[in-house]
Amino acid sequence: MSPQEIDKILQRYLNYESTPEEQQLVERWFDAIGEEKTELEPATREAIQKRLWSSLNVEKSKRQGYTKYVRVAASIVLLAVSTFYLYRYFTPNLPHEQTMADANAPVVVTSGDLEKRVELSDGSVVTLKPRSELRFPSVFGTQREVNLSGEALFEVARNVQRPFLVHANEVTTRVLGTSFLIKAYALEQDITVTVKTGKVSVYTEHASNKTDQRQEIILTPNQQIVYHRNEDQTVKMLVSDPQVITPQSSQRTSYTNVPVPEIFHALEERYGIPIQFDPKVLSGCTITYADLTEEGLYEQIEIICNALGARYEKSASSIVIEAEGCK
Repeated sequence: MSPQEIDKILQRYLNYESTPEEQQLVERWFDAIGEEKTELEPATREAIQKRLWSSLNVEKSKRQGYTKYVRVAASIVLLAVSTFYLYRYFTPNLPHEQTMADANAPVVVTSGDLEKRVELSDGSVVTLKPRSELRFPSVFGTQREVNLSGEALFEVARNVQRPFLVHANEVTTRVLGTSFLIKAYALEQDITVTVKTGKVSVYTEHASNKTDQRQEIILTPNQQIVYHRNEDQTVKMLVSDPQVITPQSSQRTSYTNVPVPEIFHALEERYGIPIQFDPKVLSGCTITYADLTEEGLYEQIEIICNALGARYEKSASSIVIEAEGCK
């Protein structure tokens, strides 16, 4: 049991909020330490007693039981102090981030049946989806690491010196600053990581059974990976419904007498997805008029391809246009 846990139990005891089990535990602690409190310097013991007296708020009618009550409470605090020194002098030296984790008990947040917004100490924001759980330190060390079970949208504050890592079952996502969605429920067979903005590195926690190497994949906006847990296989693909990543003010959604290559380049910039085509074949092709305001990316590509007599295919990270010229 850590000093922080002992302090919490003590505080509940002082506030008359402890459970019967905790009350018995407090009494056992008192009996166990007996004369050990004399090992501390008198000045230290006096300072602890003053702290206890200032925290107590007992009516005058209860003064008869004051001495025993304070003696028990003071003994608990003395035990906590003794435990702190034991931790400090007898625990082996650990890396900085591990000692930070010991000093800051992990915070556990669950979302229940509703979404829940969680603000982390570095300024990052996590939106937990229903039936999800997030574990993180109250203060980050040299690395920013959290553990997710369920589904959450991460908006990570950028810091190139301190990468942000999300451990979600068998998959870890590493970023410097971006927004992405992770779906990793404990009982589901697939783990999904979807990038909204920026760039992330996703890798499995262990080496693949097939390649004997840890699988690592770079994702950019509107790309995702699906890790199939049963097959121990990771698949990279474009998302089913790409979202615009550029500011609304810079979007152009209707075209009149605009060269097709120019439209494709505008769509690349708007959605962050490469569109591959032969510029020589399409250099002379123009769209007379097209209003694509209400259409998604794939619908826009379909409309343009129909006008050209062309077709398109989706690869793992791009859209490939196959055309023989203008229709």
